[in-house]
Amino acid sequence: MSYNGGPPGTKSVQCLGSRNPSDTVEIRRRATEQGVVDLITKETNNSRVSSSFVSKRSGSEFSTPSGKRRKTSNVTTNLSTHCTTIQSRWSQGAFRWVHKGRYVPNPRIPGHNGGPQNGELCVIKEFKTGSVYEESFFQNDIKAVDKADSIIYAFNGHCFTGIGAKTIHLNKPAIWEDVHPDATGRKSKKLVEPMLEGEFLKFNSNSGYTNGADFMQEALSHFSYHHTGCKFLLCDLQGGHYADSYVLTDPVIMSADNEKAYGATDLGKEGIDNFFAHHRCNRYCHAHWKKPQAPQASSRIPRLQSTSMSLALGTKKSEDERKKKLEAILDRKHW
Repeated sequence: MSYNGGPPGTKSVQCLGSRNPSDTVEIRRRATEQGVVDLITKETNNSRVSSSFVSKRSGSEFSTPSGKRRKTSNVTTNLSTHCTTIQSRWSQGAFRWVHKGRYVPNPRIPGHNGGPQNGELCVIKEFKTGSVYEESFFQNDIKAVDKADSIIYAFNGHCFTGIGAKTIHLNKPAIWEDVHPDATGRKSKKLVEPMLEGEFLKFNSNSGYTNGADFMQEALSHFSYHHTGCKFLLCDLQGGHYADSYVLTDPVIMSADNEKAYGATDLGKEGIDNFFAHHRCNRYCHAHWKKPQAPQASSRIPRLQSTSMSLALGTKKSEDERKKKLEAILDRKHW
């Protein structure tokens, strides 16, 4: 990819807004201690590499919501339109590379000032394998965030009070496209979102793990099952912990109909039952909230702090094959 006006070793992408982010040794240390894979720092060398720029594609279906997050809003959004990668492969998850980015002026637009978040940090995610060119490939992530958004909005409406009660917000990603094509002539896409500041914690996972300290997040997962008519479970909750709120990122939705419509981390009814087999109601759970009858812990789903079944995805055409592989791996108890 060609150099296009940024400093050596940078790439540019389009991102959503956030609070003023910070990137400190302390944040990364806490993230590492909590076992949050997506924020474990991966050091890179200082070699000079070529640069490329990524911006929002004109007419994209996934347009940027307007305005930064306010206290009355449920999600973080932005008005900035361009950012640059400042550290490639900064960290990684089971099936995605995570790059560190920063909002910058768009060099293709004369006089562009970088927008309201110029200079702030963001996160850029791309799949390690499979198609990175089809927007449909990213739709499971976007769909899960949209479902989580509606659940969290309803949960906040309950106006919980008392020690530990806080408003919950959601870090919402967007899909952006490289400005310049690669060697194949195509422009790869990336999932990008604001970088969270403050204390980053893993509250629970999609396999029944809970940190045992954040009761609101456990109640949110329970509420999600009740609120959706026993059809879905919101879990794998992680994110920033602040004085008066939480900001969650990378949520997982599991569906009771076993269609696994939300990607590789959707463990279906078996995953939901396994989650509730380990769940213990707390002061934020309501007695009338529904849960599965006599849920059983699954021997095929180890209770892990990390996200379970984050398989490398394929293209849209290979989705059926991916589901078959998922079932085969579960049958072999091979994680």
